[in-house]
Amino acid sequence: MTHPYGSWPSPLTAEAVVAGQRRLADVQLAAGQLWWTHADPSDGGRITLWRRPVDGADVGGTGAAVEVTPQHYVRTSVHEYGGGAWSVAVDDQGQAVVAWSSWPEHQVWVQVGDQEPRAITPDGASPYRYAGLRVCPDAGMVLAIREDHGDPDQEPVNCIVALAMHGSGEHAGTVLAEGADFYASAELAPGGRLAWIEWDHPAMPWDHTRLMTGTIDPAAAAPASEVQVLLDDPQTSVLHPLWLDDGDTLLVSHDRDGWWQLHTVEVATGQQRRVWDGPHDICAPMWTLAPPPYALDADAVVAAWFVDGRRQLGRVALDGSGVQPIGEPLADVEAIAAGPEGVAALVGHAGAPAEIVVLDPDTDPGWRPLVLASEDVPDPDWISVAESIWWEGDQGPVQGWWYPPTHPLIDGPEDELPPLIVKSHGGPTSMSRPVHSAATQYWTSRGYGVLDVNYGGSSGFGREYRQRLAGQWGLVDVADCIGGARALAQQGLVDPNRLVITGGSAGGFTTLAALTASEVFAAGVSLYGIGDLRALARDTHKFESRYLDGLVGRWPEDEAVYIERSPISHVDRLTSPMLLLQGTEDKVVPPSQAETIADAVRAKGLPVALIMYEGEGHGFRRAESVISQLQATESFCAQVLGFTPAENVAVLSIENL
Repeated sequence: MTHPYGSWPSPLTAEAVVAGQRRLADVQLAAGQLWWTHADPSDGGRITLWRRPVDGADVGGTGAAVEVTPQHYVRTSVHEYGGGAWSVAVDDQGQAVVAWSSWPEHQVWVQVGDQEPRAITPDGASPYRYAGLRVCPDAGMVLAIREDHGDPDQEPVNCIVALAMHGSGEHAGTVLAEGADFYASAELAPGGRLAWIEWDHPAMPWDHTRLMTGTIDPAAAAPASEVQVLLDDPQTSVLHPLWLDDGDTLLVSHDRDGWWQLHTVEVATGQQRRVWDGPHDICAPMWTLAPPPYALDADAVVAAWFVDGRRQLGRVALDGSGVQPIGEPLADVEAIAAGPEGVAALVGHAGAPAEIVVLDPDTDPGWRPLVLASEDVPDPDWISVAESIWWEGDQGPVQGWWYPPTHPLIDGPEDELPPLIVKSHGGPTSMSRPVHSAATQYWTSRGYGVLDVNYGGSSGFGREYRQRLAGQWGLVDVADCIGGARALAQQGLVDPNRLVITGGSAGGFTTLAALTASEVFAAGVSLYGIGDLRALARDTHKFESRYLDGLVGRWPEDEAVYIERSPISHVDRLTSPMLLLQGTEDKVVPPSQAETIADAVRAKGLPVALIMYEGEGHGFRRAESVISQLQATESFCAQVLGFTPAENVAVLSIENL
């Protein structure tokens, strides 16, 4: 059967995209249990902490699973992106001690065994936020990165604090390290030696960080002593320290040689040894304060390294003797944890929802599932599996993920090519990964092709690839997205007259910049995108307040460059319709940016629609928002590209159409 592209009837409705799709995250092992969080869009995107026995046949997060925080939303907004909102360890009685940050109160709670949870920090009137939590039962403390928002006229102040594990909730923590602009990854070794990462403006943690150590006395409320800098290279990002068993050696990842690879560092001498020489990034940029993305297991490090954008799970021998891959490369590996219970990992697949697995060498492919993101496994005949493609860019080869239109019962007409949706990821120092996404399948099952672009500046391909965007944001990313769309059109895979570009946050900026820089795209959809770089430099939060120094130029000295790169400065060049989607509570990209762009497009007489989602922040979490966003985008594309959706989708009101 043939049917016009974009109008294919699909069983995957917008409601089905969010139904039962839990967002799994943050895996840990303790007290014979697997611990994790998941976000449920049907519950307003609330994040809750769960646990279940590692042993047992039950799979899927039901039955054996227990919700640990039924009364709380487990989240932190340190750096606005959060991370490390909870931690668990085992005390000398064999009991699990778990700590978490509740949102929006920003209180830290502790639960020991089956006791009732207790708040160990002040209530919601406090100006403090906590993240990067590490429970240290032997020392009677919870380590945390604290962010002080007490002075609204100054940027927040960050430091490392120790919270009394059995505290009354009246004390905001003992400061262990302060003075730097940012902190991360506080790790305590037996004997009181503390390691951490710190950095200062204008560096981002993927540009330049310092590896630090000091000594603390758990019995004394005092800062760390004997503080020393172990690694400090302006061209090196050192991340995720872990203490080896002897407490005198640290395992870290740094990219001095061009790839985030594993090294050991002797604390007494600073001597380094590279654990593996593989030309692969073994971690991603540290956008959040989550635990390390690798774990120690006997004489090896269980890690996942990037291979052509995918993740290869495996063991890296600490003695430098090599690696042992586990299974085939995966679409993604988001978290790894190890303990007496074994090794667990959160893995993403190309053709099925994510799952948390425990490694098991007696099974094929080397693990068994414990928790599924969704019990609804899609029919493989409907799945468009990502294909890695490369094309030549101005600064070298560029990678992207191509999802062809896929339908088991329908083909497009022989004389017609499918429309293409080009996706530009956020960050921009982030990356697109080939994980199964119901939102992507929403489009491919309707007869759209999708190209997810890892433009120059994306991570996962080494420091050199990542630095292509240095001073070039709004140029390299735009050229690479245009190049990918043209490459597919030249191969006869998509209709060159029906190309749509979309992206969120930084990807929204690339979308807007592409629409003002060329006439390649017939339409654009920006989700909480940046239209005025000057407004972003003035109004954004502390973590990213100097990010643009490296991407655009120093602010305000290079204001002329900011003006030239801002899409709002070139609305006169626009020729394409635009849909803008924005949360009213966005603290990263203020809503005024979307309103300003919409006003400018409206004044030019071009088709435009602006939807403001009340209560949503930087990214849409609520089921109703995600559903609305998908349906609005489908109606928008159908109207501006000239076809009728197969389903009865509410017609979006578009001005000037």
